[in-house]
This record gives sequence, C-alpha cells and structure tokens, in this order.
Amino acid sequence: MTTQMDIAKVLNRLFEEPEDKYTSTFKKNPKNVKAKLIEKMTECGLWLKEMEKDVTINFIKYNNFIFIKENYFIHPNWQLAGNLHWQFFAELYHVPNIAQYGKINNDELRTPQTRLVFGNERWVKMKDNHIFYTWEFDKVMFCKGNAVERHRIGSLNCEGKIVVDMFAGLGYFTLPYLVHAKAEHVYACDLNSHAIEALRNNLDLNKVADKCTILHGDVLKTCPEGKADHVNLGLIPSCEKFWE
Repeated sequence: MTTQMDIAKVLNRLFEEPEDKYTSTFKKNPKNVKAKLIEKMTECGLWLKEMEKDVTINFIKYNNFIFIKENYFIHPNWQLAGNLHWQFFAELYHVPNIAQYGKINNDELRTPQTRLVFGNERWVKMKDNHIFYTWEFDKVMFCKGNAVERHRIGSLNCEGKIVVDMFAGLGYFTLPYLVHAKAEHVYACDLNSHAIEALRNNLDLNKVADKCTILHGDVLKTCPEGKADHVNLGLIPSCEKFWE
C-alpha cells in the first residue's frame, strides 16, 4: 500500500530531474514509429491492413506517463498481442506508464474517464514553467489547454496581494500565483477531495504550502468574503452562478 511518505519520496526526486524531461505534448518521427510498430505486429502474424486507422502516434506525454485516446488500438488483434504495442511505446519514449482516456464525465467533479493499460504507477508528474505538478491519473482532470493562462498568471505582479482561487483543482493557477506572481497568500477552494490531495502535494513540492489556505467543500459555502484583491474562476457557463 502506497503511503504519503512513499509519494513524498517520489515527488521529491522530481527536483533532481532536468526540465527538458517534462513536456505536455510529444511527437517522434511519426512515420518511422508507425512503420516499426507495424513491423513488430507483422512478425507476430497479427497485422491486418484494416488496423492502420487504429494506430496513432499523437498523444499526450508527461514525465512518467503517455495518454492515448481510447478510440485507438481497439482492434481485437491488439488484445491478442498482449502488451507488445504498449511495451513498444514505453521503451521508445522512456515512460513506465500508459493510459487511455475518454471524455471528462459531466459531473460536478469533472472526473476523467481514464484507464491504465501499461505500468503500475498512479501519480502523473509534470514540470511546466518551472513549476512541478502531480496528480492521480484517474481521479483528477488535468487541462493541458490552460497552459497559456497558467503562464499569463505567472507573469502578473501580485506581491502583497491576497488571491481567492475558486475551483483550484490540483493548483493549475494557485501555484503560478504563488511561485511566480509572488502573491502574499492564496485561498484555494475546491470540492474534489482527490484534487485537494494533489494540491497539498504540489504546494509542498513547490515549497509554498505556508502561503496557501485550502478550503475543501462547496465553493458557495467555503469561499471567503471580503478578503481578495484577485479572484480567479472560470468564465464558462457552468461557473455563472458563482460570478456574483
């Protein structure tokens, strides 16, 4: 059973890794990679022409995980191949874990539909803009598309400012406010207990835990009033009831 101490040891090793080992998206000679994979399947007598549309070389790569959409590698022959194709990707891209993902559940926690197909780790690790992030692959959604906003927030000058981060999640924006924008304090609100656990780990990992108060629960009830110089929340329809 994995303990908090075990997780801490793994996370602390991230500081010893060079930044160029962490990336959000990755491609590597797609035509050659695809040809080599087809060659391996052909050697096993399992390759069929109809499987070609089932192959993708486009995926999301983090330090220790590759994420591939669930609508690829679904032909029955891939199952007959066992772990051959997953082992191929793991060795080629130097990652120990591979997961397939679908759409985010339309629930209040926005739970990811993700399953592990290779490896045995649960915590994804990533470094972006000199900030370390980690989260459980099937418990917490990570939105790679908000990188521009993460970087924009990190470029702000929030010295001496108090920030309330509604729907803080694993710390997408809480961490840039603290690490780069130098906010005096952040109140981080979220309902998802798994996201809160990841946030605690990430605050410790980036050595800013003393500057953040975590408020776990319904944001409408936990969000502090009259404290913020900045309020961070999503400008999407599902967040409209929180705007006031």
